[in-house]
Amino acid sequence: MERHNQIFQDVADQIRDLYKFGQPFRVFHGSSSSTRPRHYSDTNVIDTSMLSQVTSVDTNKRTCLVEPNVPMDRLVEATMPHGLVYPVVMELPGITAGGSLQEHLEKVVRFDTGNGDIIRASREEHEDLFHGAAGAAGTLGVTTLIQCCDKPEVDYVDGILFSKDHGTIIMGELTNTKPANSRIRTLSNAEDPWFYLYVQGQTERLPEYSTVTEYIPLGVYLFRSNQPLWWISIFKADPKADMQSKILADAKVHGDDVSTNEAPKAARHT
Repeated sequence: MERHNQIFQDVADQIRDLYKFGQPFRVFHGSSSSTRPRHYSDTNVIDTSMLSQVTSVDTNKRTCLVEPNVPMDRLVEATMPHGLVYPVVMELPGITAGGSLQEHLEKVVRFDTGNGDIIRASREEHEDLFHGAAGAAGTLGVTTLIQCCDKPEVDYVDGILFSKDHGTIIMGELTNTKPANSRIRTLSNAEDPWFYLYVQGQTERLPEYSTVTEYIPLGVYLFRSNQPLWWISIFKADPKADMQSKILADAKVHGDDVSTNEAPKAARHT
């Protein structure tokens, strides 16, 4: 935690100095999913890109301490070996913990406010900031640390409606075993089918209320919509193309490849 404490203290000091002179500032997180052009000055930028690690995992309390720029895939990689999974994992692996604050799931969030104050917010203290920060686009403070909690009783349910007369309910159950004659389904390789199209193909000719059982690694299932970027990529690439074309087009349709615009966040603090 020594590295983390030094970084967040430096951030607070920079904010405090700018506030003292009445200077607005912008926050640089390292990347953004926005593709809009940015018009900004290189001055008065608070760089938090180094806050990008899972600092600890507590298996007894079923919690972990996460810095705001940790993407979902690295959060999953850090917690799964300990038997912990964040209850709501954003569908795209590049979405960060700080960019997807969920006050109903987090236990504690620490902020550097616009005047440089360091505030620990939870349901019990500074609860207005704790609940208000979600969806505030960083305008209420700079997130520097998040305590996430795991809910072991939560499995998975998903639903896809393909047409007015064809829909699928997907129920996921965690397991550490599989039958020897069952294959492991992958969804993230270039040659793999897009998830929603695979489900459609597996179910469109089944009798009503029939079931299909698949075994998918949890880390793959959580980001099942990344390869086709949900179904948006149908407008950009042909899912029925030959294998060579699919491999060449693969890098263009992954959701995590959208996060390329490295510019300060638009939230302005004064």
